[in-house]
Amino acid sequence: MKIKSKHEFKCCDPEQVWEKLMDIDLLGSIIADGKGLKKIGRNRYKGKLPLKMPAIKGKLATTFKLEDIDKPKNFRLYVRGKNGAIRVSSKGKFELSKEPDTTVRYEGRLKLGFKLPAGVKAGMPSPVNKEAKKSLEKALASLFRKIDRQCCEENGHAH
Repeated sequence: MKIKSKHEFKCCDPEQVWEKLMDIDLLGSIIADGKGLKKIGRNRYKGKLPLKMPAIKGKLATTFKLEDIDKPKNFRLYVRGKNGAIRVSSKGKFELSKEPDTTVRYEGRLKLGFKLPAGVKAGMPSPVNKEAKKSLEKALASLFRKIDRQCCEENGHAH
């Protein structure tokens, strides 16, 4: 399923937003349930991603990879996670622009599924997909709000 998000930062310049997006501790505080991410290679990290949806709860063992990094314009984020039979993968692109305020756009895809015996195929039920999409959109909004708040404080503006 497609995911789109956009946020305008009123008191941040693109370089500040870029630095915050590249701050793995900040990113991990939002997407890894506040527990952070551990570096496992160049632009590769692992962490536990919380999974809180109807009938499915737990933590996904997850790897995160940043690619196509073009400072301070854009980068791609790839995420793969699993917990038992549940599988999650996501790929998306963050783009920064100045128009007239710094703007970040995220566009990506989220895929959920089950690992089943060979030859058996099944996707996630529609309500689970909708809840997963809502959860990712909420995490992105939270990340953008946190970046906005930090930039405003650093630049002496009220948020």
